[in-house]
Amino acid sequence: MAVKKCLDGQQKGHVVYMALGSEFMVSKSELIELALGLELSGLSFFWALRKPTGSTEFDSVELQHGFLERTRDRRIVWTSWVP
Repeated sequence: MAVKKCLDGQQKGHVVYMALGSEFMVSKSELIELALGLELSGLSFFWALRKPTGSTEFDSVELQHGFLERTRDRRIVWTSWVP
């Protein structure tokens, strides 16, 4: 299981987990602020990030340009159902 393998490689107790669920709607600007907060925290993180069911504000989950590259060594962004 890819998620478990990724998390097992992190120091125990030092990963921020964020999941809003597929029922909770956030705006694009709120999504950008959440991403910025994770980035600026300097902490490792696991973000279960899915497009909310019935969302009309955006067709796909898009993070600001460069976010994934800047956080690549300390993040897991999972865009499908987390097992």
